Amino acid sequence: IEQSTQEKKPQVSKEPIPKKEDKKPNYKIVKIEEEISLIEERIKKSENAFLEKNPSSEELKMYEEDKEHLSQKIKEWEELLAL
Repeated sequence: IEQSTQEKKPQVSKEPIPKKEDKKPNYKIVKIEEEISLIEERIKKSENAFLEKNPSSEELKMYEEDKEHLSQKIKEWEELLAL
């Protein structure tokens, strides 16, 4: 009488092993959200400073650049969410 002594082998996934970045699909989204948060913080600080004193042309320029950069980052974020 033969007895089966073979243990069952675990099933091996046929899918490729994900890369480090792929294991965290939200990595890019989180990174962009952090950037958006920092830009929003700078904009808020600028707006608060503008309430206290009239901004210089350089301060206004930086403020406008921050708003434009924020707009671009939000578009990138929306595109990533759509994937």
